[in-house]
Amino acid sequence: MYRESRTVLLLIKWDNHEGAGFNPVTATMNARTRERWNMTEKVLMLGFGAVGITFASQFADAGYPITILCDDARKRRYAAEPTVVNGRTYAFPFVTAQEVTERPDVIFVAVKAYDLETVLPDLKAVTGPETTVLSLLNGISSEEIIGRAVGPEKVVPAFVTHMDSNRDGRSLAYTSSARIVYGEADGSHSERIRRLERLFLEAGVVALAVDDVRKRQWAKFMFNVGINQVGAVVGGPYGTFQSCPEARSALLDAMAEVVALAPHCGVDLTDGDVEEALLMLDSLDGEGKNSMLQDREAGRKTEVDLFAGEVCRLGERFGVPTPVNALLFKMIRTLEWQHR
Repeated sequence: MYRESRTVLLLIKWDNHEGAGFNPVTATMNARTRERWNMTEKVLMLGFGAVGITFASQFADAGYPITILCDDARKRRYAAEPTVVNGRTYAFPFVTAQEVTERPDVIFVAVKAYDLETVLPDLKAVTGPETTVLSLLNGISSEEIIGRAVGPEKVVPAFVTHMDSNRDGRSLAYTSSARIVYGEADGSHSERIRRLERLFLEAGVVALAVDDVRKRQWAKFMFNVGINQVGAVVGGPYGTFQSCPEARSALLDAMAEVVALAPHCGVDLTDGDVEEALLMLDSLDGEGKNSMLQDREAGRKTEVDLFAGEVCRLGERFGVPTPVNALLFKMIRTLEWQHR
């Protein structure tokens, strides 16, 4: 069972009739709901890559204030180059942890997994007693890492799906609005989940509150292990895996090792979860590229340790063979070495 934000209906109606961009329907609804509830959450976005830019621009389109938290070097770099999303230019406020004067109500963490440890001091510095933290990172371990820094009681498990964005520096384009899936670890529909529902409604963000977030995180992890890594190796956009049987078979082989590991971690992934992942794949823009492929093409470090590395570590721990991911790990590390 899940609870779907009413924002989904608003955004679907808008996309079907008017296309991407500023949404006066949602903006009007936001003004009315804010007046009725007499509240605006103070929101920080920590991380300004494809995920951070995507959702920050959606907040801005709805007229909902959001501030980007970063270090001094990034603040100067971000401020020096405009951020452009789907052809529209945005001017976001950037602050360092030392410049934050009020504790935020909500913090979205959207850095790359390999940068997470380095940003934890800033995250801890700005997190208040009532702050809710949502990790939008890939993988299945970021909530535990963040929880050790700020307290596990402040963390709401979350992840992002349906992204097909392509980023070039501070310019980003997407056709799918992407979706934040989130929920309490115990499946309850708590007061802070209701507050997040209101926030996403007002901010014009497609969001889904669920009561089985851990299983869904694993399903997303399974999909990433396949599409991100095989896509990075073959250099193919989503269309390659929509049309080429051999490419599709390769990503299924990688995903199958995650399915085999899941029961050892208390998660039940089924053939239905695999089919749902393929349906999502087929819904994406065929020209879109996964984040690991984009990182590889830009000469950036990849998150292979988060995917194949994690699969291989779990496989060794539980005695489950993971030859496909072991090979993918070596191949992607080789590609990184060639472009170092």
